[in-house]
Amino acid sequence: MTSLERRRIRQTAVLGVSLTALIVIVQLAGLLEPLEHTLYDQRAQHFQYFSPPPSDQLVHLDINDDSLDAIGRWPWPRSRLALIFEELDRAGIRAIGLDVTFLEPQDPSFEMKADGSPGKLVDHDARLAESLRKLDCALVPLGLSIKPRPPATDTEKRARRLLYKDLEIPPERLRERLDVK
Repeated sequence: MTSLERRRIRQTAVLGVSLTALIVIVQLAGLLEPLEHTLYDQRAQHFQYFSPPPSDQLVHLDINDDSLDAIGRWPWPRSRLALIFEELDRAGIRAIGLDVTFLEPQDPSFEMKADGSPGKLVDHDARLAESLRKLDCALVPLGLSIKPRPPATDTEKRARRLLYKDLEIPPERLRERLDVK
């Protein structure tokens, strides 16, 4: 290899590294983003000409800032989602696909009456499961955990009361206090 060839290789390598560093700096400074948006708009406008328009039969419902303002912070109680699904069923929905996973069961809670006092106990998981069963056209993620719980026995209720008072109670002492063998 001649000295001229070595010099050209060195110059090419320096030029390549310099241009790469320049592009990285320009990208990090955010100067390429407006160009990318413009080019993306052009691609979307000119290269989708032959694509068929989307169907007007599909409706996409989002959990976005507006719905959070109207309904409240996420996660919503599953009984609230059940009401939404029932309303969609009354609207004549033919299929629904959920892109929400419920990985853990939701604890039952008391409904609040208008006067602020606690009302009846609501099992949110059972309510959602029943709503989805009636809907009969829902696609749900595999990670769905809506297991209706059987009503608590007297022993379970007493155990909860004891554990609320003392979370560090040893299991043996809890069994003794509950008279469970």
